[in-house]
Amino acid sequence: KTAIASLLLYCELLKEQDLDKEAASYVDALYAQTHKLHFLVSSLIKMSRLESGTIRLAPEHAEVMPLLAKAHGQFERKAMDKGIAFTVIPPEPGQTPKAFYDEKWMLEALGNIIDKAIKYTKSGAITLKATSFSFFCRIEVTDTGIGIAEEEQAQVFTRFYRSKDVSSEDGIGIGLSLAREIITQGGGYIKLTSAPGKGSAFAIFLPMEPPF
Repeated sequence: KTAIASLLLYCELLKEQDLDKEAASYVDALYAQTHKLHFLVSSLIKMSRLESGTIRLAPEHAEVMPLLAKAHGQFERKAMDKGIAFTVIPPEPGQTPKAFYDEKWMLEALGNIIDKAIKYTKSGAITLKATSFSFFCRIEVTDTGIGIAEEEQAQVFTRFYRSKDVSSEDGIGIGLSLAREIITQGGGYIKLTSAPGKGSAFAIFLPMEPPF
């Protein structure tokens, strides 16, 4: 991580220099690839620490809508840049969705799912919604993207899995795997409903009672 941080720093310093067009394009490419490497290493470290028990989640009982608002704020600009409508649907009247979750880690998991939704949605909309039930709270991330074939739906949560349909897109194949690990470690689970050309809906189920 230290070596990658140094590479990013020197790339940023180079980007501030008065470079010719060709040299500037090389620096931009180096910067983008170093960012990708930084994401991969950081994700693998997080995954390793979660699996080994070095890091343990600390779920607390809290409202869920503030979590959705933070996730929306992080990705609103990215969605706008692609011309995608990105909204948070208010809860049903009289509902205040709550659950036990670790805010920092759940924001990471939710962010990975939203990032994938934006990446594979060319046009249309992405929505966030929370619904309270007797024993759990459901958070839904719904998009109008390319969709996922039924036979691949279990595999998308496998580390490094990349569908042949998106092989031409930049990606590492670890975001959804990390998201599922975080959700599972927090006592919840995730479910995917999708069809090619009809978008995807990721449903996160969080416990209403202390998971540990």
